[in-house]
Amino acid sequence: MKFLKLALCSATAGLAIAGAAHAEVSVNAGVVSQYLFRGLSQGADAAGFGGVDWSGESGAYAGLWTSSVGFASAEVDAYGGWKGSSGDFDFDVGAIYYGYVNDGTTWVNATTHAGDPSIDAAYYEVYAKGSFPVGMGSITGAIYYSPEYFAEAGAATYYEVGFTAPWKDVVISGAFGIQNISDPETGAFRCGGSGCEDSYTTWNIGFTVPINDVASVDVRYTSTNDHAAAFGNSNLYGVDFDGITAKLTTTFK
Repeated sequence: MKFLKLALCSATAGLAIAGAAHAEVSVNAGVVSQYLFRGLSQGADAAGFGGVDWSGESGAYAGLWTSSVGFASAEVDAYGGWKGSSGDFDFDVGAIYYGYVNDGTTWVNATTHAGDPSIDAAYYEVYAKGSFPVGMGSITGAIYYSPEYFAEAGAATYYEVGFTAPWKDVVISGAFGIQNISDPETGAFRCGGSGCEDSYTTWNIGFTVPINDVASVDVRYTSTNDHAAAFGNSNLYGVDFDGITAKLTTTFK
């Protein structure tokens, strides 16, 4: 995973240099009342976040993003990929590395059921996304795969379908996702017995409204099914969420 992180960071720098004449760079920053990742809380308090994105004329892109989290000093992600289209169908393929600075959590080993500070929370995923226009809006789909998921929990796949529907200046959107972890190995996602699978579903619906040319607010209801007992470190990561969040984002180009 360290190799992938270095590769993504190198790709970010290399793509930016190679396509500087026709590139677009944007910077974003904001705050959210509760940082959720696929329906799970990443900390009990509000979170600040920010990032930088580069996109080239060919469709290539790369970026870095960071946020405060409850179980580490910070989350720092590096990602890159390529966006294109075929007729009305838009697609996006790429990879993302999720890194955590000063992860202070001692994750539980599912084999020994003892605390294991050597378990690494960081991981990476490859993904493919697509969208197709329907009326004024669109239908979206995505699949993410990691050979070694968060906190060394084993191979994992996330599937998601969603929609966007503009109404005047407001964009209404929602999504339904399924996170599946095969044969979890750590307390973060442990389940009973060899070859078992741990999975849960999450869904959200909300709207995004612009404040001005650089700022927008997103208000969203998010929920999951009842799965919290499967998460051995639910006090730090994996708290299923059922409620409304608000997010303020500013973007500068």
